[in-house]
Amino acid sequence: MFTAFYLARTVAGGKTFLLLMAALAAVYLAGCLLSRGGRTKKGLLRMIAGLFLAALPADVGWHLIYLEFAPGFESGAAALRIFPAFLLWPLFLGMTFFMVRLLNDMFAE
Repeated sequence: MFTAFYLARTVAGGKTFLLLMAALAAVYLAGCLLSRGGRTKKGLLRMIAGLFLAALPADVGWHLIYLEFAPGFESGAAALRIFPAFLLWPLFLGMTFFMVRLLNDMFAE
């Protein structure tokens, strides 16, 4: 997440990147709330923990790929160079979504 905020400040098109991240996080949270287990207190905690578990590897990936090169991006084409690594976010969100849903269904009260 810290790398995403850094990219939003320094890269042309970075604010769109941050908005897409927030939209996908909202879809993840809404999807988790659809199950009965997701609406319990433990389910909400699993859901938030899953969101942070998805953010950590995506942020590490973005940091390794872009942090050293972000100040050099000044053109509008920078958003296109960010896009391939942006796919890490939905990938990790999808993986944690299925893990959280499985845990909520296994331990439903």
